[in-house]
Amino acid sequence: MFRKYLDLLYALSGAIGALFLVMIGLLMLSQMLARAFGFQIRGVDDLTAWSVAATAMLSLAYAFRKGAHIRVTILIGGRSANVRRIYELVCLLVSAVMAFILAYASLKLTYDSWQYKEIAMGSLKVPLWIPQTSMCVGAFIFFIAIIDDFFAVMCGKNPSYSGNNDGI
Repeated sequence: MFRKYLDLLYALSGAIGALFLVMIGLLMLSQMLARAFGFQIRGVDDLTAWSVAATAMLSLAYAFRKGAHIRVTILIGGRSANVRRIYELVCLLVSAVMAFILAYASLKLTYDSWQYKEIAMGSLKVPLWIPQTSMCVGAFIFFIAIIDDFFAVMCGKNPSYSGNNDGI
């Protein structure tokens, strides 16, 4: 049952990231049409930049689980199942530590922006914690996805990104 909720979390995060990607396209299209008619829409550059960050961060966990991240498997390619499992565990542990540092740093940045009432310096005067929240949320969901795979490999299963979850 817990597996279902985690998979839903990853899918929902990926879907929201995809919506931000669509938003980037719509913002760019609206700005092109506006320029064709001789005017500009204020703040489109800001919204596009924030949408790019949201797309990248919110899609991390979904892409990780689907095996869309680039992996270099030369070290584990010809190894036995036990050696491959150890390499996977070490890589997932290092990845989890790095993802936690990213999540913690983005949480601290977002909290500081909220606490000090920082405002964006672009065309739109928006509190910075609002666009930074997507980075924070995406990083924590990514951390959860890595920990999820770490425990799966610990239990003798293949990581989700391998495409075969029958076991190492």
